[in-house]
Amino acid sequence: MSAAVDPVFSTINIKLAAPDHAATSIQVDPTGRFAATHASLKDLIAFAYTVLPTQIQNLPDWAESEKFDIAAKPDHPGVGNGNQIRSMVKKLLTERFKLAFHLEQKELPAFTLTRGPSAPQLTPSPNSATLPDFTPRGPGSVSVRNSTMSQFATYLQTSVVDRPVIDKTGLAGKYNFTLTWRPDLPTAIQQQLGLQLNSGYAPIEVLVITQATKPTLN
Repeated sequence: MSAAVDPVFSTINIKLAAPDHAATSIQVDPTGRFAATHASLKDLIAFAYTVLPTQIQNLPDWAESEKFDIAAKPDHPGVGNGNQIRSMVKKLLTERFKLAFHLEQKELPAFTLTRGPSAPQLTPSPNSATLPDFTPRGPGSVSVRNSTMSQFATYLQTSVVDRPVIDKTGLAGKYNFTLTWRPDLPTAIQQQLGLQLNSGYAPIEVLVITQATKPTLN
């Protein structure tokens, strides 16, 4: 799919998930079709807006307890990039769940990614025009390619830790590196990348839900 297009889902099918299906999955297949399995509205919002559950507030009870299976096809051929996929899901949430919210800043537990006392141990990416890639290398290890520090912070937030991660490194550009953090993530980040992951509280943007309705099933 061309990065210049602003796609929407041309067909959307939403069903209640089977109650005995415990695993939640949100993915896009090689043809570009979107599939969410046993996903709550809260799961879908977290995916679409790249936030943690703690950043979604004022949801009705059913938005966490009721699970849905969703199959959707884009109106353009091919697989969209991450921004295009999340944009299509945002439109789906507006259209089918009548989702509305406003943003607020609240003090929440968070991590801050900063430079360490020595020079960062990062290799500038020679392919800075390409999309970032985060490839797992087994439990507690990831190969990072073509990533800004902001994108790396988002990866940590959504895939590794249970708090928002704020990039305050001040580092521009994209980098390649491998990180292995078992058993301790902050120590690994300092020793292997020359950065620091600090725990504390910070003003974090949260989504305060003002409207959400159950979708019509089809």
